[in-house]
Amino acid sequence: MSKRLIDFFMLLFFLTNLAFMLQLGWRMMAGDGAPVEPSRENAPGPGRYIVFPQEEDIGKINDAHWFGRYQAAKDGEKAHGYKVGEWAIGAELLANAPEAAALGKIAGLLFSDNAKKSLVIVEHGGKQTGYGVGDRLAGSNAIIVRIVKNKILLDENGYYATLTFKE
Repeated sequence: MSKRLIDFFMLLFFLTNLAFMLQLGWRMMAGDGAPVEPSRENAPGPGRYIVFPQEEDIGKINDAHWFGRYQAAKDGEKAHGYKVGEWAIGAELLANAPEAAALGKIAGLLFSDNAKKSLVIVEHGGKQTGYGVGDRLAGSNAIIVRIVKNKILLDENGYYATLTFKE
């Protein structure tokens, strides 16, 4: 759109507002002294609910599925997510557990054959901190469960997650 057309619409808008304000001022000055009240032409009618919720609506609210429908896992099938206690710590879990990148990034790994002696250096918010197995990451509820050669396995609020070392 051209600048001239935009200027025209802005002028039209301001003139319309000026006319409306002058009309209200004229009503207050020239009127019979009665206060100017807003019109009730477009006011909503009385609502259906006097008290919410009505007894017959509780079932509708419960059946609304606000956060999706619940689906139980079929027999022999694990539910979505890698819940702690439902999975044995192994290659499948380490390969498929979701990445927890928001917890920081791995700055270094000190790997040992004895899992309890392995250490990891995690950078979060520009600060590097060293952790061992069983330590809680600063600023989160994630606990280090296992440290392997290129990633760490975390227990994040009851679900397994990983942080991968990216060189």
